[in-house]
Amino acid sequence: MRMQRTLLSRFVLPLPGFVLHRYTAVVIAAVHLYLSFGHLLKLFGGAVQWTHFWKGFGSLGGAYVFAALASRGFARYKSQHDGHGGQIEGRHAEPSCRTGT
Repeated sequence: MRMQRTLLSRFVLPLPGFVLHRYTAVVIAAVHLYLSFGHLLKLFGGAVQWTHFWKGFGSLGGAYVFAALASRGFARYKSQHDGHGGQIEGRHAEPSCRTGT
């Protein structure tokens, strides 16, 4: 039986490329926070409506997702430019790489 190799996608969300840029993701997360605070302040201020509940908490969840995308972009940028390949000094990915023992 012949097996086909499939490429695994690194991103699960079908988002355009500019959204996955780290600075764009920060801006989108900030907009989501602004929208969520607007609805949640109305909700906790006494205007208990289903619309304020789902829009407030939904946009708060969106802010979390885009903040995670932004932090992933910043971490990737740092690991590419720090010269260590993302590893902490003194630690190696494999035990066989240890020297001095």
